[in-house]
Amino acid sequence: MKTLKKLSICLFSAMFLFVLAVAVPKTVEAKSKVSYYETTKVTDIKEGKGSSYDRVIELPKDAVMKVTSTANSKWYKVEYQNSKQKVFKGYVASKDLQKAETYKTTKGCNIRKDAKKSSDIVYEAAKSESVFVVNTSNKNWYKIVYYHKDKVYRGYIASSCLKKEKASSSSSSSSSSKKDVKYVATGDVNMREKATISSNVLTVVEKGDTVHVTDTSNGKWYKAYYTNSKGVKHTGYISKNYLKKK
Repeated sequence: MKTLKKLSICLFSAMFLFVLAVAVPKTVEAKSKVSYYETTKVTDIKEGKGSSYDRVIELPKDAVMKVTSTANSKWYKVEYQNSKQKVFKGYVASKDLQKAETYKTTKGCNIRKDAKKSSDIVYEAAKSESVFVVNTSNKNWYKIVYYHKDKVYRGYIASSCLKKEKASSSSSSSSSSKKDVKYVATGDVNMREKATISSNVLTVVEKGDTVHVTDTSNGKWYKAYYTNSKGVKHTGYISKNYLKKK
């Protein structure tokens, strides 16, 4: 009888623990959509969201990385993988980043160590692969970053082997052609992804630079496109307070 009583107590305890485990929800961190950004200058990955945190690693200009969260508009959560395939995680100031420009290979393309055909081959990218172009100053050889099967390759690809991916739809491009007015930036100003100050910064338009405004219907934020000194085109929104008609 005592044995039966002990068994009943054990069974009741086990059932109670099972119900408790099922009833208490597990905390699952929501995954943000991964996007790719590049540095606009030499900057640091910090351990936390602020300049006072310790440096994880110093990044050169044009360093491409995964941005895993933009929940904090000033400090983006990132993962940077160097050429030795070591991954560094932390936070980078959003003002030092812009979205990386994506190109497609038009055929099998050799990624070379230097910007010349005689240079060593780093890797061969197949046709229709996406690569991030970070510098187009050499018209014959573009400096690129290529993510492939959890590895990162850096080097140069012949520009004739690449075609820029279209970010906008045909409808938006047709509307842009109908209205295209030149404006000048009256000061250094952020071009943002959306018409709000909390939106991602795509690039910084410097004072005196020309932008092409395609839509002023918002009233406070003008939709525009801008080509920087590297020949990279960005389309986004700029506060009208920093623009003057050319």
